[in-house]
Amino acid sequence: MTQVRYLIDESLRLSTVAALRRIEPAIDVHRVGQSVMPVFGTPDPAILTF
Repeated sequence: MTQVRYLIDESLRLSTVAALRRIEPAIDVHRVGQSVMPVFGTPDPAILTF
């Protein structure tokens, strides 16, 4: 299975990220503000570019 990548906006709770990882561990999901991800407050166009 190929790994799927997602970047979750900071407005969603960390529990959403945890639930996605629990349901499907192969999903590569991260949240804005985590290490090496865009920082909190990054404008949406910059997040989409990232």
